Amino acid sequence: MLFQFITSTTRLEVLLYNLADDTFEVLLPAEYGDVNPTDFVPGEYLRYPAADGLEVPAILYRPRELEKGKQYPALIHAHGGPTAQFFRGFDAQAQFLADRGYLVLCPNVRGSSGYGVTWRDANLMDWGGRDLADIAAGAEYLKSLPEVDGKRLGIFGGSYGGYLSYMAVVKQPELFKVGVPIVGITNLPQLYEDNSRVMPQLGYYFRTMMGDPVENAELWRDRSAITHAADLKAHLLMMHGTNDPRCPVNQARGFRDALTANGRKEGRDFEYVEFADEGHGAGDIAGKTRSYRLMADYLARRL
Repeated sequence: MLFQFITSTTRLEVLLYNLADDTFEVLLPAEYGDVNPTDFVPGEYLRYPAADGLEVPAILYRPRELEKGKQYPALIHAHGGPTAQFFRGFDAQAQFLADRGYLVLCPNVRGSSGYGVTWRDANLMDWGGRDLADIAAGAEYLKSLPEVDGKRLGIFGGSYGGYLSYMAVVKQPELFKVGVPIVGITNLPQLYEDNSRVMPQLGYYFRTMMGDPVENAELWRDRSAITHAADLKAHLLMMHGTNDPRCPVNQARGFRDALTANGRKEGRDFEYVEFADEGHGAGDIAGKTRSYRLMADYLARRL
């Protein structure tokens, strides 16, 4: 039997398992290049309390060597989907950030798969509601850890994670010092209009998520970060590909323009990057490396 094997500290390998004698051999070993795999840190599976008394499952990565008495900056990584989930597998981005001295919390907030239908459907007609409340509860959990500097919290994520990253910094403006939305959503009505024209299956999908955009116009407006752009206090790094068919680049451009219209200045209050060679996120290692480096440089300066 062939199967894949991966852990939070080891990359994927392909193994051949012999059912007859209960032995296995590695057919395709993981490659690490110049990186020592013993430097990777294990992801700690945990649950933290939500505002309504439920618990949010999450994975926490800590820097390898924590100095006693020192407090560190921390990040929340919001996943996409919304019906995706963080697994206890190898997370290169979390390892990269932990290696640079950040605690990284990866929560499976309401709307995530893997915890039953009720949890998965808990953000239907409620994008930016209970899922965002779970993000805020995650920030409070991080602040409760003695090794975390509660004044140096950030949030990042791509796609729907980018949506929550935008929403978190305008709906919870006191919680986060920085936000890094990547190919995120800021304007639900505009997104519906664009996708209904170019990718009609996504237009249908958004109606199943948030109802009819006309009948529920006020909900769609309230759950769009662009509506609340004036409330932004955190510093932002926005990254978006110009060839994104799912979350078109006008989502980022529109939010940038809204910030400018509200007196924010690029460079002073936010940073903005477009990638002419990307679509809905980086599709190759060169693009991922570029994004990782941009984010690492930004966090070193701003968080």
